[in-house]
Amino acid sequence: AVPPASGFVRPWAAALLGSSAVVVCYLSVLLREAAELDDALDVWGVHGMAGLYGSLVLGLLADPVVGGVAGGGDFFGKQLVACIFCAVYAFVVSYLLLGLVGAFLPLLPPEDMVVRGLDASMHGEDAYDGDAILKLQTTWASGMDWSLHTPATLPAALARAPSPPPAKLP
Repeated sequence: AVPPASGFVRPWAAALLGSSAVVVCYLSVLLREAAELDDALDVWGVHGMAGLYGSLVLGLLADPVVGGVAGGGDFFGKQLVACIFCAVYAFVVSYLLLGLVGAFLPLLPPEDMVVRGLDASMHGEDAYDGDAILKLQTTWASGMDWSLHTPATLPAALARAPSPPPAKLP
């Protein structure tokens, strides 16, 4: 959220903008989850909404001493129009390009590959060791004192850690 405003706001305004953007991004990710939209990396909720928020708030917090432009209603309105134009442009161009690519190549893998996991079905291996992750989570929850371990001693400590309960598959 701060990069769009970085050359136009004072440090206190950048701190305020960055701190408040966390809430905007978090709520955007929750909205995306509630709408059940496919965005595995939350690019829309984090990068898209942070950029939009930063661009809009720049219209209010811009300082003429820093960047030569004063924030206010007029500048906010200009930023709003620019953001709407950019969003519409990005949507239209993306839609057209996906339609063009989709005419020649499939855009989504087959459902059976998705259910099995794309790493396993396309590459023949898993990206993450689910048992190791579950063991780390169990160990973390058990109250293990992580401060006593260095990267060299942690594998041995995990080997002695309690095993996680068996995973329940759907």
